[in-house]
Amino acid sequence: FYILKRAKFDRLRCRCPACFADFIHVRSRRGLLAIYRVQTPDEIFVPGELELAAGLDQAAGRYTHGYVTWVRPGESWQAPPVVIACGVPLAKACRRYVRENGLVRRPEDKISREKLAAFKRSVLLRLHGPTARAYVDNLSSFRAPAIIHMTEHLHIGFDRAYPDYLPPPPQFGSMDDLRRLYALAHGHGFLMMPYVNPTWWCDESPSLKRYGHVALARDADGKLYREVYGHAPHQHFGYSICPFHPLIRKLDDRCLDQFVRDLRCDILFQDQIGARSWRYDFNPASPTPYAYTHGIIGIARHDCQYVPLSTEGG
Repeated sequence: FYILKRAKFDRLRCRCPACFADFIHVRSRRGLLAIYRVQTPDEIFVPGELELAAGLDQAAGRYTHGYVTWVRPGESWQAPPVVIACGVPLAKACRRYVRENGLVRRPEDKISREKLAAFKRSVLLRLHGPTARAYVDNLSSFRAPAIIHMTEHLHIGFDRAYPDYLPPPPQFGSMDDLRRLYALAHGHGFLMMPYVNPTWWCDESPSLKRYGHVALARDADGKLYREVYGHAPHQHFGYSICPFHPLIRKLDDRCLDQFVRDLRCDILFQDQIGARSWRYDFNPASPTPYAYTHGIIGIARHDCQYVPLSTEGG
């Protein structure tokens, strides 16, 4: 949420996503006002853009709620409904928003009660270790329940190997070493939460040479979306994926096989899934150029059926 302070002129702009929800509630001396979309989860999610600003004469505020779409010549398009509710208190308007948009699942619906109880009582331990053996030797230094989060298992290093995550680098250990680490941690009562990032591919990865560019997102000119993370001299470059391409689903299923069925992780951390903003994607596998966000949501919606997810940005 944002706290707005009185000022002569200011402007708040955000995109939905990464803004969590396009819901706004205003309380003023003249009354209450709520504005929000209504869209069911099975519809292609339509990105939005929101702006709250002072009026040009500074005598009043202005709120803009917009949608992003792509309509080809001769076609029509229907925007999701926008609700304008007057005189509705904040808590009641919030309840309406989540109910009308089908956002009604509770934590107990997403994770077993036993694991949820441990999750609530756990601290998050971001551990670093050069080898699987170093992790094993230090587990007894910590007390359960706790969530162990790690990245050292990544195939050729952080932000360098996607979409391949395993086997771990030789200096860290073998897959058997990693399995022993997970088994010992579970024996101590820890929850294991490994790192993955299903949203982009690294151009340093041998995987990109193997898979090619067919499953990557493309702009209106057919060009790939270039991305860079980190700071020089430790920058890593890559490309955004097209979440609808069947190769993306195949590789994501392999990720689930490795971390959920083999290592039996308790929670899977998917970086950037909840933090990515929308973009147009003209890859032929996308059902419409504005469906990128819907595809990202679809990755999480599919994977959470097999393991509880933790994501950047929720």
